Amino acid sequence: MRLSPFRPSCEAVESRCLLSSTPIHTTFSVQPLSDTQVALFWNPLPRAVEYLVQKAQITTQAIKVHNRLVYKSQTGPWTTVAAYSNSTLSTVLNGLRPSTSYQFNVITVGPHAQFPGIPRPVRTMDVLIPDPGSFTLQLSKVISSQVVSLSWTASKGANGYTVWGFTDAILNLLSTSTSTTTTITGLASHTSYTFIVSAQSSAGGNVWSNNLVTTTTL
Repeated sequence: MRLSPFRPSCEAVESRCLLSSTPIHTTFSVQPLSDTQVALFWNPLPRAVEYLVQKAQITTQAIKVHNRLVYKSQTGPWTTVAAYSNSTLSTVLNGLRPSTSYQFNVITVGPHAQFPGIPRPVRTMDVLIPDPGSFTLQLSKVISSQVVSLSWTASKGANGYTVWGFTDAILNLLSTSTSTTTTITGLASHTSYTFIVSAQSSAGGNVWSNNLVTTTTL
């Protein structure tokens, strides 16, 4: 029996699956962080082997038609920029071009087929003030059911840091710090949290950590 590419959890012994013709897509969201960074979050699919993140730049061309300029947008080519294990459900992509429009997609790779998402557009922010240097976030320790300790490498030129948590792909400010460590309190027990840190310079520049950290409280 040939398996449907839209039903990753269906096997020959599961006849109930054959009654469904609804395509399965990888659902995800994308959020601009800075002039060179975006964050992506996706929902897990059953029996996923890995997740592929794809990127395509959106360009606009001016075409002269009957002495008038007509602007036409093009997307592509698509390239796979990262691959993640089935336990990873978020990422930060770095090194993008400022003030540039992109489309992103997340593809779930299953045992027998791939399940793409619906491409989502996003535009990186404009460059206004030089940013501090890039840095990496680390999970120090899950201390208790309500407390997590975080640390990160120093960002050159930064004079302060802000720690954020993602809930349903929405940023929530958790704490501020002038050092490269912090302790987050007031968390819920047995709950998964995703953290990211932004660094600020005295000139007003801002840059986000090169990565996200996800952990579960005790």
